[in-house]
Amino acid sequence: MITRRVFCVFDLAWSPDGGRVVIGGTGKTVRILDAATLATNLVCRGGAAMTSKVTWSPDARFIAAASADNAVHVWHADGAPAITLPLRLAHAVAWSPGGELLAASSYHKTIDLWETRTWMRVHHISGGAAALAWSPNGRYLAAGHPGEVSILDVETGRAEQRLACRALKYALALAWSPDGGRLAVGGNNPEAVEVWNVLSPECIDAPHVTYRGHTSYIWSVAWAPDGRCIASASWGQVHLWDSTTGCLLATHSSHKENVYCVAWSPDGTRLASGGRDRTIQIWSVNEAISCAGASLGRH
Repeated sequence: MITRRVFCVFDLAWSPDGGRVVIGGTGKTVRILDAATLATNLVCRGGAAMTSKVTWSPDARFIAAASADNAVHVWHADGAPAITLPLRLAHAVAWSPGGELLAASSYHKTIDLWETRTWMRVHHISGGAAALAWSPNGRYLAAGHPGEVSILDVETGRAEQRLACRALKYALALAWSPDGGRLAVGGNNPEAVEVWNVLSPECIDAPHVTYRGHTSYIWSVAWAPDGRCIASASWGQVHLWDSTTGCLLATHSSHKENVYCVAWSPDGTRLASGGRDRTIQIWSVNEAISCAGASLGRH
């Protein structure tokens, strides 16, 4: 494991090639770190407030961040400002899988989509969201609300489906399975991370799998690139668990306070996590599972 003390880290994202990690939080800057050493490669300047979410474009050319200064800031990958998109109470931001659209939401207000070639806004959807996640095929956008998740059709802006996450007061974290058939949902119910079958006859009014291992709010969930396990972040810990059975595989306990973000490396061998203890940590998935005496093939 490698670790570095920086600032309270609210979010992070790997570059598509796995060589860098972008972080945002209370530091009033967005930093790009070397994934092998956590040394700072670049500092993206232009925002004047804390950053709640960061995301890397799929082609690695841009970085976007939702900022507390009522804007979504976009930079070129070399740290130079590209454009600032006004959005009051900006909170969540996510690139579409093909990179042609950027979605951002504000608390309780709106979800906006911009076409990234011209930066023209193409959708303005009423109702904000605490979390956003694109389906792998880019057709749907999941949005987390109080007690439910809406699955929005990107072409129409209308909800194709609503998941009644009754156990969650607020859906704070979302992640699609790589095949697009399931959605993991975490929130401010410390007892549950729910996995739903979505947009299929198998989807009923209850989650397919519920993981009950945390003792505090779930701030972040992330699906492994191979779809076999899920990482979920809460107070002081990241849990790795089987996405089909909900069985715990390993626990990473090196953080001292809330872990606000967790993300898989593109090759699925490492996880990056950050949080309120002002650290970012990058660690080996196989080592964590081996230390726990488990494997992905044996429970």
